[in-house]
Amino acid sequence: MKTANQIRQDFLDFFASKDHTIVPSAPVVPHGDPTLLFTNAGMNQFKDVFLGQGTRRYTRAADTQKCIRVSGKHNDLEEVGRDGYHHTFFEMLGNWSFGDYYKKEAIEWAWELLTEVWKLPKDRLFATVYRDDDEAFELWKTCTDIGEDRILRFGEKDNFWEMGDTGPCGPCSEIHYDRTPDKSGKSLVNAGVPEVMEIWNLVFIQYNREADGSLKELPAKHVDTGMGFERIVAVLQNKTSNYDTDIFTPIIAKIAEIAGVPYYPDERGIPHQVIADHIRMITFSIADGALPSNVGRGYVIRRILRRAARFGRKLNLHEPFLYQIVDTLVENYGHMFPELIEQQDHVKRVIEAEETSFNRTLDRGIQLFEQETEGISKLAAIDRDILSRMEANAVAGEEQYRQMLRTLQHPLETHAQAFAMWLDELNEVYHQQLKLLEQTLDELKQAHRLHETTCQPFMEYVANTARVFERNLERGSEQIESYGKVEDLDPQNAERNLAVLLDALRDIFQSDDPLATNGFKRALQYHLQQDYIIPGEVVFRLYDTYGFPVDMTRQMAEERGLQIDEKGFEQEMAAAKARSRATTTFKVNLSQDDSDWIPVVAVDEIEFLGYEETEADAHIVKYRFEGDQIQFVLDRTPFYAESGGQVGDTGRVYNSDFSIRVEDTQKIKGQIVHIGTLQHGEITDNLARAVIDKDRRAAIRRNHTATHLLHKALRDALGTHVQQKGSLVAPDRLRFDISHYEAIDEATLHKVESHINQKILQNIPVETHIKPLEEAQAMGAMALFGEKYDEMVRVVQIADYSLELCGGTHCRATGDIGLCKIVNESSISAGVRRIEAVTGEGALADMVEKEHILQTVAHTLKCAIPEVPLRVNDLQNKIKALQKENEELQQQAIRGKIANILDDVTEVNGVRVLATQLDGADGDALKSLCDELRPKLGRGIAVLGSVLGGKVVLVVMVTDDLVKTGVKAGDIIKPIAKIVGGGGGGRPNLAQAGGKNPEKLGEAIQQVPEIVETFLPQ
Repeated sequence: MKTANQIRQDFLDFFASKDHTIVPSAPVVPHGDPTLLFTNAGMNQFKDVFLGQGTRRYTRAADTQKCIRVSGKHNDLEEVGRDGYHHTFFEMLGNWSFGDYYKKEAIEWAWELLTEVWKLPKDRLFATVYRDDDEAFELWKTCTDIGEDRILRFGEKDNFWEMGDTGPCGPCSEIHYDRTPDKSGKSLVNAGVPEVMEIWNLVFIQYNREADGSLKELPAKHVDTGMGFERIVAVLQNKTSNYDTDIFTPIIAKIAEIAGVPYYPDERGIPHQVIADHIRMITFSIADGALPSNVGRGYVIRRILRRAARFGRKLNLHEPFLYQIVDTLVENYGHMFPELIEQQDHVKRVIEAEETSFNRTLDRGIQLFEQETEGISKLAAIDRDILSRMEANAVAGEEQYRQMLRTLQHPLETHAQAFAMWLDELNEVYHQQLKLLEQTLDELKQAHRLHETTCQPFMEYVANTARVFERNLERGSEQIESYGKVEDLDPQNAERNLAVLLDALRDIFQSDDPLATNGFKRALQYHLQQDYIIPGEVVFRLYDTYGFPVDMTRQMAEERGLQIDEKGFEQEMAAAKARSRATTTFKVNLSQDDSDWIPVVAVDEIEFLGYEETEADAHIVKYRFEGDQIQFVLDRTPFYAESGGQVGDTGRVYNSDFSIRVEDTQKIKGQIVHIGTLQHGEITDNLARAVIDKDRRAAIRRNHTATHLLHKALRDALGTHVQQKGSLVAPDRLRFDISHYEAIDEATLHKVESHINQKILQNIPVETHIKPLEEAQAMGAMALFGEKYDEMVRVVQIADYSLELCGGTHCRATGDIGLCKIVNESSISAGVRRIEAVTGEGALADMVEKEHILQTVAHTLKCAIPEVPLRVNDLQNKIKALQKENEELQQQAIRGKIANILDDVTEVNGVRVLATQLDGADGDALKSLCDELRPKLGRGIAVLGSVLGGKVVLVVMVTDDLVKTGVKAGDIIKPIAKIVGGGGGGRPNLAQAGGKNPEKLGEAIQQVPEIVETFLPQ
């Protein structure tokens, strides 16, 4: 049996023998394509060719493309892991022709590979063609030996491929594999069932879809094919599930090893399968430059990672574990995708950091979920119990009725008697359950364990069902009584009488109308299906506070037989977005259309002079007013518009007719727009002088060139996984965000800073070049992740040290920077660190300020500056010694009180209970006292409270013999803490809590015996 790696190589080798260029997979993160979150098809990297906007040096290509499909029309997330063939990540094997070969070769080679190289049985293969594609039909019939009855025609839905509403498109021919035991799957082709599965799609791009919907022949016709790698491996390895192939088995084995839970290819194996699928998506996306975050593709990664972590809980995996699977995945894929090997450590650390972060909130989120759903689940269980008991009683009652008829020898009057007894039993069962339902509802309301939006419907439900049953009972009695009098009952035929009366009873209890007053059973069933819903407010809180994706909450709800209020969640989300918009202020309104511009001078193009010039003569082309602001465009300008993290220039534009103070420069619809205040005069078409703030620009240049040095120094110090994730280049500071998984220590930051300043001292020339994008990339120029570049790009080169694509303004040489000081390092999200620094005069000012602070400290400590660290260390040691001495004195004082406080012991149901207040003691002191009390108290419970710093500290201790009976300190402390406005928990024998209402502590201590009694065994 061929391995998956051999199958992949077979495909590539086969098409290499057909003169195809084997090209590498594009990243799953599509650079420069804002229409895609992830690469989701093999054709993505060749889209420009199909659109006629680009070319390649080859006309035939083959590859295996990494793909991710987790959103939009390709969202199969709920099926992933539950069936054997849906995945978030998959490989797409493809061969391509760009205006070279066409249908004939594509069909011949597909058939050759499947039947001659891989030896698939021909009587299990079906070919489909577009309904009007007679050419493809004939080629299948004449160029292969497939039976004509196995060539099937289908319509647009299945066999016509389109890139979008307009653009390249064409018919396609699919190959399907029949996995039915008796090869009877013809009727299942394109039915979307696993028994007959599409394995290869040959797309013939021959038309362009015009805006009016018409089709126009393309001058060059292309072939675009896609074969699902996981599916073909399953077919060739004779597996019914992709998870049973060697693509997944090593990963699943690793999961089972980590969890200590064996894998079974049934329902028990779903968690293993989900995790195995998701770790591929997570690993490949991070290796290709994406990171978990709260927006865009980052949120998708975070959502998938958290979903995998949630399934890990089903395998009792409560600590970070996903990162441990990465090594196994790299072993399987690294030879084909070397970026996995290069980024292996980075991927593991990002995943571990994200898992650790999520685990901190997961338990709290699950606790909230359990609290919010406990009441609903409890009521649902009682409700279902009512229904099952009613049904069971109906069955038992029928048999009981038969026995009564036999005993009473079938006189007519016994029928009514038997049915009345049966009805009484139903009535008794129902009212017992109804009473339990009402009691439980009241208990949950009192304990605030049922959300108010759920509580009211249940109250109404209880009242309504009671009324329904009473009406049914009354109507049933009347109907049975009337049946007992009519001549329809035969004194000699008990079985016939039974049938007549059973029909009457079923009509009462099993009406098909869920809202009918005589449909009690149906009313119960309808309620069970409709009303067990988690409110949208709760779903949103889990999402907003604890990072629970909605599908995770939905899944947890379904496991408990509940639903979520999707509409309510969407309303909460919309309200949150509205609140966010209401608190957001914008510097300038850029949303206006072009109609409000006032034209001044007509020009063919706008010229940017800012790389070389700081002032120039120019005409105003057009302008408009937005409140007190003026926005205008110049025909030639030295003003740099904000982009690439660099802020826009400020300055002045003036002549004898007007003067404008420019306060910002932005790009609007590709044009450089100056934004400012008209200080005096009126706009004319006369030549004006445009002058930028030169000192401000110089400061910006220093900071921008420093970011390039910083980027290189960080990659040298931390590793090549470091990539720019955002920046701000302002006159007073620079901010630089990078991909990194942990805090950068002081020693490393000092090393980076020192390295940058060495390059500054060397006064290295900073050169810029305009080059074709491919040439710049071939030189090794570093591109900003996710940025879309034009065909011609600007390259900024600092000798052989730094080479980046950048459109910003820079120093002439590194020495112009003067000095660089890193002032802060922080985290802005999982896997992303932020470095803040200052240069030039800003760095000098920072050093002067810190020196002044240090001098002030030295003066206060009465020592020289070099002695400050030693003196501070001495003071810290003295403080620690005093704190320790104070704690020991506090412990001695508390121990001295043990004998006295034992006098406060009371007995509750044979258990010694001590409740006392010891103000000034912290939690550690109270717990230490509990350790002293434990052997002296005997079989008992101690509750100690203290007011410290305006807050309440509570500790509860339960002796081990009581713990064995089920008494837990964590249970006892909760109602006590609630009295003082707090909460807490802990181990069964020791728990701690806090509270914000110290004035309530005395009341809480007084109620301890009563509270403890409710937790003692009866």
